[in-house]
Amino acid sequence: MGKSRLRHKSIFVPEHTKSYHWYEEGRLSCLEVYGESLRIVLNPFLSKDLPRPTKKQRDKFLRLRREATDIVRIRVVTLLEACELLGISPKTLERMKLFKRDYPISLGHPHIYKLMTHLINEGNVVKRNPRGYYSNLDMSLHDRVAELVTSLGGYWSRRMGKDNVPETCIGAAVVKLLTKAGMVPGKKTQGQYYRHLPKQILDYPELNRYHISATIAEEGWPSLILKVGSKPRIMMGYSRSIDITDILPKEYVLSLEIGKKLSPGYIPNEIKSIIQAQPFPFLDDEITIIEKELHIETQVNLTGLYKSKKARITVEWRVTWEGPESVKKYEDNFGFLAGSKVERRFKLVWRLYEEYRDRPLNRDVWDYIERQLASV
Repeated sequence: MGKSRLRHKSIFVPEHTKSYHWYEEGRLSCLEVYGESLRIVLNPFLSKDLPRPTKKQRDKFLRLRREATDIVRIRVVTLLEACELLGISPKTLERMKLFKRDYPISLGHPHIYKLMTHLINEGNVVKRNPRGYYSNLDMSLHDRVAELVTSLGGYWSRRMGKDNVPETCIGAAVVKLLTKAGMVPGKKTQGQYYRHLPKQILDYPELNRYHISATIAEEGWPSLILKVGSKPRIMMGYSRSIDITDILPKEYVLSLEIGKKLSPGYIPNEIKSIIQAQPFPFLDDEITIIEKELHIETQVNLTGLYKSKKARITVEWRVTWEGPESVKKYEDNFGFLAGSKVERRFKLVWRLYEEYRDRPLNRDVWDYIERQLASV
């Protein structure tokens, strides 16, 4: 076995500005502000010598000042109007600690990139009427996502999604923050995966380790390779798919059957060559992190093509590493998200491997191990 992908050195997407400000929210967005601070901001409207506002504008802001409670919900456009009439910079309101949410928000905040990892793996964000969605059967991961959203000053709700899979819904405020930090709205197979990992994830060990650990929890698996008459083998891995419709010959795309996965043995060599030459910078960055941290060489293999109902073609790549030394290195260097189903599965896989590693399996033991694995 060996590598079946060509590696590419691509240029990084330029970094975004360093902070996210209140005035970058949608103009009609409602922000929560402290009533006492709002009254201080609006005090100048008490003076009839203030040159800019009309009587109608002055009356509006004096009414806001008079009616302000402990926490006030106010539209961005209204605050921007007040800044213009008062002749102050919108950033002045941040320095006055007007907002309940702590603006400006540093785009270096680690929780932004931890949340981004979860949504890239098992969710998505939409640009129009900004919202984010996270789907997973593991409720411990939903709780992680909710905690990260809350820590960033956002709101979330939960519902039952498609195929009875729980879904955490994320409000616009956090989604806008994520997109400014580098998350690409829409289909990740056509957008996010054609970019490198965010530079913060690449540069900071805490974040790149969390990214890989979360990716294994959501896209990967620890596993035993079992064969009657042979000793068990232990491995780990995960898969990612990327849309390659636009690089394939049109006649080949038309020839594929919708809804059917095509295994590598049925893919013509000339098509494989096209696929292997196609950049997948997001996955290449992940592989580099794993191999550098563990001092191993992973196996990267094409496992199939799939044609969707919308006639889009995705190719699945599988990344694996095998053997007790490599797997133990992974546990020591990256670890598993505490409380996750994958963490529980790994403990069982490792226990079974340690128990049976030195003896060939008979049919009864093979059946027993399979039943144990099916239970998690």
